[in-house]
Amino acid sequence: MTWYNLQKFLKCFLELFPAFHCNLFFQKRIFIAIGAKVFVANFSNTLFFIYRVFLYYNLKE
Repeated sequence: MTWYNLQKFLKCFLELFPAFHCNLFFQKRIFIAIGAKVFVANFSNTLFFIYRVFLYYNLKE
């Protein structure tokens, strides 16, 4: 899931629930929380991939 897709999803989500529009602070907090979760998930996947490649090359030598 890319950042752009996430923004589009959130826009649709917020249009379905007009109550969220009243509380901008709450809306921002949700957006930041989801963004942080996506970033952390992508970051850990990248680290894991680098670690696997590193192990693979070390075992080959």
